[in-house]
Amino acid sequence: MTFASVQTTLETFFKTQWTYTAIEFENDSLDTNGLDEFVRFSIQFGDGKPMALGNKEFRYPAVLFVQIFNRPAVGNARSMILADLASALFRTTLSLLPIKFHVPVVLKIPKIDAGFIQTQVSCSFYFEEISP
Repeated sequence: MTFASVQTTLETFFKTQWTYTAIEFENDSLDTNGLDEFVRFSIQFGDGKPMALGNKEFRYPAVLFVQIFNRPAVGNARSMILADLASALFRTTLSLLPIKFHVPVVLKIPKIDAGFIQTQVSCSFYFEEISP
């Protein structure tokens, strides 16, 4: 798989499975005026490593992020419900062949940014590529 195909595969998967809030993808803009909640989906790729010496197969680690934004003063319940839903997508899937997921992590970020509080779900994964 290529970086572009991994990005497209995961964005398409998330777009079709996530029906709870509006979604903002990387290098995309979402008008948050009038929204009480939304999520931002992004991926960070890591350094690849050859799977064996002299081999043309490489394994690439990466992390996907689902950042959940809620307006303040509504309590933690809604952000935790959305975090459960986001983490369940990857915890129960574990594999979108040839992408392999690890267990998601939830992190609460106690800072108000642009009128929203944030909860982050991150899920590390890896994929393999065979070079020509």
